Amino acid sequence: MKFDESKLVDYESPEGLDELFSKGGIAAAFDEIPYMKIFLAKYCSKYTTVGPIYKFDGFGFVFPKGSPLVAHVSRKVLSVTEGAKMLQFEKAWLGQTPNCTELTSSVSSNSIGLNSFWGLFLIAGVASSVALITCITIFLYQNRSLKEYLIKVCTKETKWRVYR
Repeated sequence: MKFDESKLVDYESPEGLDELFSKGGIAAAFDEIPYMKIFLAKYCSKYTTVGPIYKFDGFGFVFPKGSPLVAHVSRKVLSVTEGAKMLQFEKAWLGQTPNCTELTSSVSSNSIGLNSFWGLFLIAGVASSVALITCITIFLYQNRSLKEYLIKVCTKETKWRVYR
């Protein structure tokens, strides 16, 4: 990632990482997810994670082309990672994490919603309105003789004749 090696700091424990943050020794921590989960389990009231989390970054299998094992192994990996087994593994290996949902819900999210695009909607609405008004004006100008004819026809007295 082209970080300056002199600015990278090692730590030995969650307490050591907390001390680095507290003393201003570091601004951010990048580590493997299990270690970050252990750290956040202890200090969830002070820190949070951001960015995408990939469960198996750099983890994969290689099979010869056309191997019948590809579909079977893919299904098994998905059944473990997407099912309840993954939570059981985390609880067994990382321990029971305290309930920090009320703390993390108060952290503001930078996710994109409809509110994020109000300026774009405003610009699109104004541009569409100007285009519609321009189109109607040009049409009426080009067909003004038809307009005058329709006005004359509609305002004349109409005589109805009935043929027997």
